[in-house]
Amino acid sequence: MNKQVVAILLFTCQLIIWQAQQPAASQIKSTYDWTIQIETKELNNYYPAKDTNLRDFVLCNITLCPASGSPKNYEQLFYASDRCIGARRINPLALKHGDEVAIRLKRPEGPPSPSQTSAAANAVVRCLLDAFAAGGIATTILTPPEAYLNTIQGMAREKFFIAPPATPDEPRYSKISVHIYSEPEGQQDELIYQ
Repeated sequence: MNKQVVAILLFTCQLIIWQAQQPAASQIKSTYDWTIQIETKELNNYYPAKDTNLRDFVLCNITLCPASGSPKNYEQLFYASDRCIGARRINPLALKHGDEVAIRLKRPEGPPSPSQTSAAANAVVRCLLDAFAAGGIATTILTPPEAYLNTIQGMAREKFFIAPPATPDEPRYSKISVHIYSEPEGQQDELIYQ
């Protein structure tokens, strides 16, 4: 048999096995050791000076929730004009090597503004990188169903795009791949960094 045909068959078998091992959205809740929860809040009239270009202030509170134990504040990020302008680390990210991590976006009060969506997407990317740097495995983003499309659009601004369907003869090249699920279940996609 041709070596290319054998390689394609092996890749196809590995892909089928990998997809069979992927948890369904209803099983996701029990498969991770930590949840990093992100909550955004608009800060209206936070800096009322008229001589500045800073607008649309957003505060991101990030909380670490272990599978067993009590949650603790991890970090606060401050955004203005869709840019992070400040960060305050409250506690270290105490992950062990190989800990599975999910990032959950908490439902905001009312519909999320574009500034909140942008801040949440940037906070997700920062948390992904923090988790990877600490040795964790962060491959899941959980979002409220009404914020699902806004979250995907915000992640696109951070260079995470919906992955095209995988085919055996065309591999996908990406250093970072995460799955995004609506909670409660219903919508899901894979996002890859490009």
